[in-house]
Amino acid sequence: MRVLFVDDDEAVCDLIDAIATALKLDLAIANRADRALELIQDGSFVLCVTDLQMPLMDGLQLAKELRERHPDMGIYAFTGESNVYSLKELEHTFDKVYHKPADYSRMIADAMKYVAIRKYPFLA
Repeated sequence: MRVLFVDDDEAVCDLIDAIATALKLDLAIANRADRALELIQDGSFVLCVTDLQMPLMDGLQLAKELRERHPDMGIYAFTGESNVYSLKELEHTFDKVYHKPADYSRMIADAMKYVAIRKYPFLA
């Protein structure tokens, strides 16, 4: 059970990769939404964590596309720019919304919990 992290900021991706490696979280990283859609096709991902502000296709558009293709996938937003979007739309589209930089630890902990519950439903 894998997690896909999508962000166009290389420094953020490097930090998340280091944290995920230390925690032994099975993580793939995409720096663009179109690359995320390519990776997601293999069906091994149970959770996608995406930035909102990205070029070409933003995280909101990506999340809507993922909801259509993979309705059972968990989708989290991880952003420093949530005030650009309607709170109602974010709450409707994403399972959870986290803010950079304050919510790194909470987002990682929730992602690990989400994967564990998907793998072992009796933990819920």
